[in-house]
Amino acid sequence: MASPSPSEFLTFYRRLTTHPALRRGVVASVNQTSRPLSTSIPRYGYGKPENKAFPDEQHTTQKTDRADVQNDSSHAGKEAHASGTGGIASSRRDDRANTARAKKEFPEAPDVIIGMQDERGAKGH
Repeated sequence: MASPSPSEFLTFYRRLTTHPALRRGVVASVNQTSRPLSTSIPRYGYGKPENKAFPDEQHTTQKTDRADVQNDSSHAGKEAHASGTGGIASSRRDDRANTARAKKEFPEAPDVIIGMQDERGAKGH
C-alpha cells in the first residue's frame, strides 16, 4: 500500500479541525498550550540593559585608572605615542612609505582614507 500524500493529510486535518463533533478535542489541546497576551511579561526598557555590577559607561580609553588590562594597555599606548617610542602602530606614521608604494603598484585603488576622495559625493554648486 502506498503512503498517503501530504495533500491527503492536510485535507484530513482540515476536516478534523472544522468538524464540530471532532473539534472539541483538538481545540482544547491547542488552547492549553497557548497563553493570552495579557499574561505576557511586559518589557519596559529600551537600549542597553543596566548593569549594577559595572555601572560606569566610560570607554576604556577615557578612564583614568589602570584597574584592568584594557585600561593599562590603553594608557601604555598613549604614553608610547606621546614619547615617540613603540612600534609603527603607536607612532601612527608611515615610516616605510607603504602608502606611496601601494599607490605606485595599484594606481587605480582608492586612497588610504576611503570615502574622502572618489566615493564622497560632489558639492552641488
